[in-house]
Amino acid sequence: MVQEHDTGNGVHWDLMLEAEEGEDVDALATWSLLAPPGGGTAVRALRIADHRKAYLDYEGPISGGRGTVRIWDRGTCLQRDLGVDRIELALAGERLRGMFVLSDAGEVEGGKAVWTFAPAP
Repeated sequence: MVQEHDTGNGVHWDLMLEAEEGEDVDALATWSLLAPPGGGTAVRALRIADHRKAYLDYEGPISGGRGTVRIWDRGTCLQRDLGVDRIELALAGERLRGMFVLSDAGEVEGGKAVWTFAPAP
């Protein structure tokens, strides 16, 4: 799931990954992408707080005046952890299709871990 999040002061895209089948987790691992994903280049991504699964189908205003969201892409994702700092993703979405990699850049920005989201080499 990718949501476009318009905060009123700018736009970012939230990449949300559901836990693998069989895992009892009610949260979506979430990264805030600072540019639209899927343009063929790496995108800077901040690891933010997990989101509730209710966001999988939600479009509209966010409480507390934090802007609005709309669904930008959805589909299926097969994940393969390549260590604690690298995740390989096979995406079959409406827009994002193919192999991608989330990699921890080893940096921190505003208290959030910096990652990159890129097409797999």
